[in-house]
Amino acid sequence: MKKKIRKTIAFAAVLACLLCACGPEPGAGEAENAPLFGEDAPSAGDAGEEGDDLFSAPAGAEEADGSGQAAAEAAPAGQDPAGAGQTAAAAQNASGQESLTAAEENQALTRLDAETLQNMEDYLNGMENYGFLLSCYEKPEDIDLSMVFYSGAGYPQGKLEDKEEKLLLDRMDCEEFVTPVTKVPEDYIQDLLARKAGITMEESVKGLDGWSHIGRYHAYYHAHGDTNYRKVDCLDGWQQGDTFILHYREVPFASPAIEAAEKDGETGPAAAQTGETGTAAQAGTGNTAAQETAVSTAAEAATAAEETAESTAAEETAGDDRSAWYRPTYEVELKKTGSEYRFCSNILWVQKDLIEAQSYHAELEPLGDVFFAPFYPDTEADPMADVSFGLVMDNDLKMTLNPMEEGNVRRDRIFTGVDAVDFTDYNGDGGTDIITVCSYQLVDGRGNRTGETREARVYTMKTDPDYPMPLLDREKTEAVNSHVEPLNITNITQYLTGKSDGKAKKYSSWKEAYAGQLRSLNQDEYKGFALIHLNEGRTPAFVQYGATKAKGTTIVVYRNGSLDETWLNRRDFEYLEYENLLHSSSGIDNLSFDTIYSISRGRLKVSVQGYYGNRHFARDRKNADGTSGCQYFWEGGEVSRNGYRDGFHFVFDRSRAKKFTEKDLISAEEMLEKLK
Repeated sequence: MKKKIRKTIAFAAVLACLLCACGPEPGAGEAENAPLFGEDAPSAGDAGEEGDDLFSAPAGAEEADGSGQAAAEAAPAGQDPAGAGQTAAAAQNASGQESLTAAEENQALTRLDAETLQNMEDYLNGMENYGFLLSCYEKPEDIDLSMVFYSGAGYPQGKLEDKEEKLLLDRMDCEEFVTPVTKVPEDYIQDLLARKAGITMEESVKGLDGWSHIGRYHAYYHAHGDTNYRKVDCLDGWQQGDTFILHYREVPFASPAIEAAEKDGETGPAAAQTGETGTAAQAGTGNTAAQETAVSTAAEAATAAEETAESTAAEETAGDDRSAWYRPTYEVELKKTGSEYRFCSNILWVQKDLIEAQSYHAELEPLGDVFFAPFYPDTEADPMADVSFGLVMDNDLKMTLNPMEEGNVRRDRIFTGVDAVDFTDYNGDGGTDIITVCSYQLVDGRGNRTGETREARVYTMKTDPDYPMPLLDREKTEAVNSHVEPLNITNITQYLTGKSDGKAKKYSSWKEAYAGQLRSLNQDEYKGFALIHLNEGRTPAFVQYGATKAKGTTIVVYRNGSLDETWLNRRDFEYLEYENLLHSSSGIDNLSFDTIYSISRGRLKVSVQGYYGNRHFARDRKNADGTSGCQYFWEGGEVSRNGYRDGFHFVFDRSRAKKFTEKDLISAEEMLEKLK
């Protein structure tokens, strides 16, 4: 009966949101893009709704620890996850990026027609221009000039003079050239930078490091045997005054060296994404509507898989030709200046395809600070496409981790979700390893659903100082999936460290189970523990509060002698005691998320989810009237701001919620004593 009531409430909440979708928007003085529930929510006065609990920040918002990512966890719509406490627009202005004038902000932001978009794509692919897309920057001074001029940037190449060649050989300390030499005169460099970026070479932060300079010839030289030319496809484009915003992906590219690396199982696409070109989009294709539909339902994907299975036998056996590598989307902003366009910024649109609930800022040794980014499968490229795991560093996608099957296409399963991610040094070699657990819908050769399953991956950090990276350890991954049951982070870690055979123990009570769980943990990875009452029974849930932001919070649920874990990618949360509802808020750049969980069949699962922000852009953009272009989505449907707020409150009454923070924790010793 209670389950039926809960389903009715959820349905009513969605219906209420849809009915509010045409309702009144905030009145004068209300912040259109104000963070609704995030930890960095403004005061009631800032929000324009004094006394409204909706806009009050939860108590105990996390302070920055050694990882420096406190604000990243609470980044509401329009805020930079780096924790600067600025809106994206303010951060850009502070960094010196060319910003829209007041007059331009009042001009309509319009989508480019097909012909104009094609013209802009042709412009980006020009020899003078493509190099400005090979590095990420939020102001022109940060453009990597080595990428711009790597192949000459359109300057005609010819044979060097004999004296010039001799001087260059002396500069390079070699007897002869074994590769061609690119030459770019100083005046050409200055002219191109003035026209294309509005800067001088001296103002550039990333100059021509590694290039040789000969003052007599007023030129720079670089010897190399390849090209960094990359062609791009423009997905869409927008114009506001003289400013153009274009979204693009690089055309798939694979060199013989990359193909050889994939066959060796060493790097997969990572080799293409960490080499001299400096960009990540060199293999595969990406999802185009991840934020709108999250991921296709298992039924829809199964139907598509059935159609694929009916293809010819030749296609079935030519699996190597199927590819669904993740291909990231970038947002480049240009400003028209006379007959030219100036490159103002070029940034990774990381949130476009991001599975935000399992994304983490982490310190991975020896790589350093990274943003672990799981991306939705590109089912347009292939209905059996798999999830992709990327590492974002310096605001660019530096590598995509090895897939389970070649081409990132599965043969017998359809991805349904990422259940858990953990960062740990399981083998004690000083490198941070990565463990993931994903859920899948199993299908047969004709796309018929045959069941559900979980699958783990073990990425062992290759600690080579010249080229550190996490590699899929296929042997350990196969062993874990064969021997560990059930698949959760604790059981996997115990198995990898030799503390268990992978088979979960059956417990006689929840106290015994939680005590056993606690003893099995590496307690250095946790700040503390707690018991909370979520559902109406007398059995509490066990809270494992991570020592770092990347560790997050784990909610452990006991049922019939077994334990199940659910990973939250933010540590603080709130819950309705005995009402089986837990709320976790998070955000990335200009999107904020609200996820409501409930316990079902012994597992804490997502019950309702919503998000809000400027979904069409990597950075918040203003409407013609100067207001934010914020949009609100509740359970997959677009609603008004009031509809989002009402729908949330209908399901989760924050006025009665308990806010869980670090102050609610007790030590491992205290918890073991409590569980006796």
